[in-house]
Amino acid sequence: MRAYPAAASPAAHGRGGVSLVVYLVESFMDPDELGFKYTWDPIPNLRALRLEQMGGWAIVPRAFGGSANTEFEMLTGMTNAFLPEGSIPYRQHVRSPLPALARTLQGHGYATVAVQADPRYYYDRERVYPLLGFDRTVWLHEAKVPQADRGGWPSDEVLVDSVIAATTRSHPAFVFGFPSSTHSPYNVGTYASSALDVTDAPNAAVRAEVKEYINAERVADRAIGRLVEHFRSVPDSTIVVVFGDHLPPLSEAARERLSNRVSKLPEVEQTRETRRVPLLVWANFKLPHSEPTLSVNLLPPFLLEKMGLARTGLFAVTDSLRRVFPVVSAVVESADGRLWPRDDVPPALRGPIEDYRVMQYDLLLGRGFARRVGSGG
Repeated sequence: MRAYPAAASPAAHGRGGVSLVVYLVESFMDPDELGFKYTWDPIPNLRALRLEQMGGWAIVPRAFGGSANTEFEMLTGMTNAFLPEGSIPYRQHVRSPLPALARTLQGHGYATVAVQADPRYYYDRERVYPLLGFDRTVWLHEAKVPQADRGGWPSDEVLVDSVIAATTRSHPAFVFGFPSSTHSPYNVGTYASSALDVTDAPNAAVRAEVKEYINAERVADRAIGRLVEHFRSVPDSTIVVVFGDHLPPLSEAARERLSNRVSKLPEVEQTRETRRVPLLVWANFKLPHSEPTLSVNLLPPFLLEKMGLARTGLFAVTDSLRRVFPVVSAVVESADGRLWPRDDVPPALRGPIEDYRVMQYDLLLGRGFARRVGSGG
């Protein structure tokens, strides 16, 4: 295995380091990709913010479900692609402390907080979060807080308030927030009287389903806008990252136009397109505008670089990897745009990916040798 020294970083911005907020939105996609016309744009805030700074795409491990698998990739820097089909790592594989993003930032003096709209028992999160390095978790589902318009989840406004409170309490801080107001099903009719509507649906059932989804997205978008506007006005340097955990599990009829468009692509591109969600990386200090495409597991070293922190251990390996292969998931995409199914990468190019696979196996399933020699754990 190659030697991967700690990557050099620029000086940290602002007083006490750069805080990080990761806001992972349930079932969140660009609604334009469904192929319908709407009375107005359901996500104007996110769209404007993506143009303002870094607005690209995140490649998630599954198409229409598996929130905890996207979480796992984002928080650990590991990938489900190296695990057996159908794995849920939180339940099956996370059994001891990992050198995850929260634990790495903890080592730099960060307060680490998760704010969760789901019940604490979902995906075994109550057990897993401390193993990833979170100091504490705010479990909003069991608190007496205002609920979302639909689904019985804590409202996005309450979740944003809790994220802001966590960053106000300590600086620097790493706060992971997970709202669920956009969760399926989409046949409740909560927004039946809303003026935000679908203008070219093929029938009433599809119109009602997509209308409910885009109105739920509008609520999520307002919360995203308020979250960013708060940090725009605070003196402490902060990066806010927003992306979806997967595409919404709409009915086949509601997804028909998307499916028809994607079906015309080569199979490997179909796989990528059905795992592609909007990505925002925004900071209250200057970041150059760019449109990165990264698989979720390769976001941690990218963000550590923007925060001015060295990448060590697994994150040093994935930092080098992402510069050659920014997507390593069900598909692999090279920096120059070549795309392969993960198992079809030419042998001559597989070295960095194999280093990553071996180190992940050691840390997650093996004896943890890498952790003992300075992997950040």
